[in-house]
Amino acid sequence: MGEREAKIGVLVLIIVLTLGCLGQKTTPRETTAPTLTTPEKDRGYANPDVLIDSTWLQTHLTDPKIKIIDLSPTKNLYDDNHVPSAFFIDRNTAIADPENPIRNMVAPKKQIEKLLAETGIERDDTIVVYDEGSTLYAGRLYWVLKYYGHKDIRILEGGKKLLETSKFELTDEESEYEAREYIIDEWNPEYRVTLDYVLNNLENSDIVFLDVRSPEEYEGTDIRAARGGHIPGAVNVDWKETVNSDGTIKNAEELRKLYESRGVTPDKNIITYCSSGVRGAYSWFVLKEILGYPDVTLYAGSWEEWGNNFEVPVVTGKKPGAS
Repeated sequence: MGEREAKIGVLVLIIVLTLGCLGQKTTPRETTAPTLTTPEKDRGYANPDVLIDSTWLQTHLTDPKIKIIDLSPTKNLYDDNHVPSAFFIDRNTAIADPENPIRNMVAPKKQIEKLLAETGIERDDTIVVYDEGSTLYAGRLYWVLKYYGHKDIRILEGGKKLLETSKFELTDEESEYEAREYIIDEWNPEYRVTLDYVLNNLENSDIVFLDVRSPEEYEGTDIRAARGGHIPGAVNVDWKETVNSDGTIKNAEELRKLYESRGVTPDKNIITYCSSGVRGAYSWFVLKEILGYPDVTLYAGSWEEWGNNFEVPVVTGKKPGAS
């Protein structure tokens, strides 16, 4: 074969190979967007937007209308690391009434106004709340803010524990914020009931008293007040039964089965209580916001008030109404 024929042969081969490639269907290489994520998106919740993950948080970090509250157990833990722009509040004192002898009774309106104004929050801001990872204290603050009428609140499910094990970048720099005016002109007193209300409705068949403490506290073997036991007729669903092993909240179907198995149904007025209102507020959040139960209230005084009052009835044992 001469040189000219060889060149022609090579050219033909190139053309054939090119046409073959053009006619061949190619499958785009799959790519996975980087994620800092946690919980699955659709778990059948009535209000899925109240729980956010770290991807949502990362996306909204620079939004001036997003205000982030850190509920670490101590200021030192906040100082070690926290979400950029988040500010610390003491979860044991900042939202509790210092003048009330009953532990953890919700702070008066003026105290909450001052707290939120000093941290630069306005009424139309979206407040993001996170704790060390249990969602328990975040749920408590969520209830306080809803009680005082704030509209848009989100909880970072998994809290700081999630962020520390993900690629989310925390900081040890102190957050800076400018004080604003915060006025509570509308609030929700129906989210809270008193001892007298509970006492006067013990025989009300439309009400379910939901004790969310441990079984031992409910039965009266773990005594954390002057007396152990539970409110007559109350049923027990330990708040820990609502969470998965990784700290995320169970899906709606699991939660409904759990509550309905103890007689906690959406056609009733559910009144939650615990020891001092923290676990009760979290359970209010699960029932009211996650499941969408229409009529849920917190007995804010809880066992701290009831168990120390010798003028109200107490039941011990595993059954709601009998020792």
